[in-house]
Amino acid sequence: MPTYDEFVEEIFYFPSFLQGDDEFDVAEDRSTYRDTANWCLFGEIITVKTIPRLTLVCRDKKDWIFHVRFDLDGDAQVERRRFMPGHTVAVLNTIAKRFLDGTYWMEGVYVKKLENCRDFPMELSELFQMNTELVKYTDGIDKQKDTRPCGACGKEGQELKKCGGCGYYYYCDAACQKTAWKRKNHKNECKVLKDPNMKMLLNLKAATEPLRFTN
Repeated sequence: MPTYDEFVEEIFYFPSFLQGDDEFDVAEDRSTYRDTANWCLFGEIITVKTIPRLTLVCRDKKDWIFHVRFDLDGDAQVERRRFMPGHTVAVLNTIAKRFLDGTYWMEGVYVKKLENCRDFPMELSELFQMNTELVKYTDGIDKQKDTRPCGACGKEGQELKKCGGCGYYYYCDAACQKTAWKRKNHKNECKVLKDPNMKMLLNLKAATEPLRFTN
């Protein structure tokens, strides 16, 4: 039975801003305390600033406000329109820093490479709900009996049809799938779940090498 990472409850691999590594938190050997290959910081974008650099004002899962500032290496460019208020931004393997915004100190993280940052078109609460429901759904799969519940009505069976979009949910028939699209928000969630970057995050804990997002 497949198992996927829980974004809300897991604080080590998916920390809130204050639970993540800080630039001043170092071990005796000067390395950071976190010894995992990967971790991810989620934040819902509240405001987008463009001066002096593109900066996203975000809210994490503990309602803490932090900033994501882009300071890309080399000649790399970032498209402002990729990041919208109300969307959720995910930043991989980052360290909290403090930096000046004019005359004010801000807390946040720097993005040096676009492959470490990704925008998902849904609010943070919606993304967490999507993840929680998926984990709950896959817990209902019986590997020994080779049965799984319908993603709409809950009826268990072996001959259910897999969603052709995300590939995670199964349905009795087209009618049940249509019900899930309308009543369980799967139409919107499916678009996010089929994104290879989200699929990567759902298996982040199992990765042994540093991950990166793809366009």
